[in-house]
Amino acid sequence: MSKFLFTESSIASAISFAALEKYDDAIASYENALRTKPGWSEAIEGYSALLIKQGNYQKAEEILKSSIQDMPKNVKYRNLMGSLYFKKNMLEQAECEFRKILEIESENYETLNGLAKIFEKQGRYSDAFSILKQMEKIAENQLEILQRDHILRRQISALIFQNILKEVANLLRMEREKHPENVEVLNLLAQFFIRSKEKHKELGCYKMIQN
Repeated sequence: MSKFLFTESSIASAISFAALEKYDDAIASYENALRTKPGWSEAIEGYSALLIKQGNYQKAEEILKSSIQDMPKNVKYRNLMGSLYFKKNMLEQAECEFRKILEIESENYETLNGLAKIFEKQGRYSDAFSILKQMEKIAENQLEILQRDHILRRQISALIFQNILKEVANLLRMEREKHPENVEVLNLLAQFFIRSKEKHKELGCYKMIQN
């Protein structure tokens, strides 16, 4: 078997093993691919992502730092590094990494999503809302309806935490009409009523969620 076919086979095996949650076999396959073809980006991406998923942050960070040094404009490497920092609660480093990506590719959806998650976690809801609006524009052309709905609900949540309740009321009314029994929507309604001091309605929402 040629070296190229061997590495392709190793990658395919790694993906299959990961899908079956046979992570040790998947890691072995990625390592075989990288021994045969060091620096192969597809193998590095898959291997790093799997290490992060398993919580092996130290090894993933070593691999990604070395790979970014070799290919500083590789957006996938930097997105993985940003996600790694986020999982380690190193939010300033994660934000820095994501912002470097936006200098290379200003409309990278994964990167914008990473930034929005950081801002949501930090309570920077105005910043989160701005990023979510950018994601919405990208979603209009590239994403499924369910993803667009999820972005809208995150926007609503950001507005609630900023106490911009008049705009929230209009958005929630439309969401409730479209999705009367959606748990996410009902949770947002409950948050809205808490902020509006309408506790009896809040309790009604939670009862509907439980039913």
